[in-house]
Amino acid sequence: KDEGTYTVEVISAAGCKAMASGSAILTQKAQPIPAFTVTPACAGSATDFVNSSTYAGTGNLSFNWNLDDGFSANTTDASQIYTKGGNKRITMTAVSSTCPNSPETAVALVAITSSRPAVKLGPVDAMAGQPVTLQARTFGQVYAWSPATGLSDPSSARPDATLSKDANYTVTITDIGGCVTVDTVHVRVFPGQRIYVPTAFTPNGDGLNDRLHPIMVGFKELTFFRIYNRYGNLVHETNISDAAHGWDGRFKGYNQPSGTYVWALRATDDNGKVVDKTGTFTIIR
Repeated sequence: KDEGTYTVEVISAAGCKAMASGSAILTQKAQPIPAFTVTPACAGSATDFVNSSTYAGTGNLSFNWNLDDGFSANTTDASQIYTKGGNKRITMTAVSSTCPNSPETAVALVAITSSRPAVKLGPVDAMAGQPVTLQARTFGQVYAWSPATGLSDPSSARPDATLSKDANYTVTITDIGGCVTVDTVHVRVFPGQRIYVPTAFTPNGDGLNDRLHPIMVGFKELTFFRIYNRYGNLVHETNISDAAHGWDGRFKGYNQPSGTYVWALRATDDNGKVVDKTGTFTIIR
């Protein structure tokens, strides 16, 4: 019903009508409109919840917060330090003193981030005086490379590095919640165009020298990298030169024996010239 003054008419079972004496006044009380803002923080730092509720009525408002992970508050604003990251379901209930039995609730899902372990990125190979792109991990909002020497943009996730000698860089990555991770990368600088394949490797699973792959500087494309055993059988082939796609010393699921193997590759350099190379290496077990 709309607000206003109402009178009451009584009708008996026999159809007799009579107006009740007096009148009833109906008023509608305003309800609060609960709302809040939050800037997600890193686990271990305070996440602040700022109350932005509105209320057009009279009387006072009280607030109850359910902050997930067993935390609660009954203040106007709230703040909480979470020990673990993840999605938190936040509920804020507003209650007016004039209508305490009609609370209003706002709900939000808030992502709390956690610091990630630092990693040592794979080495980057470059020619002296020629730019090479460095690639940070992509979970960050803000990036800061150090030192800035030789970098096109130290605040980019993918700066170009132009160097005359080897260099070590750190990249400080800050995510949306303010969590900080510091990774490292080593840039190996060669005096000119080069293809290098190690003469030996030890695929024993210790995380060191476990895969054989070509190191190419000044080349834009690998057509193939093939490995043959002493019988001339092809035991590995790839067209990707990074370590993750290198040979792990296995063929059809079996470890290949110690001994000498032959490699062959074809690659295209930065000027479009096709280069073929072959060589040998030794598996050491």
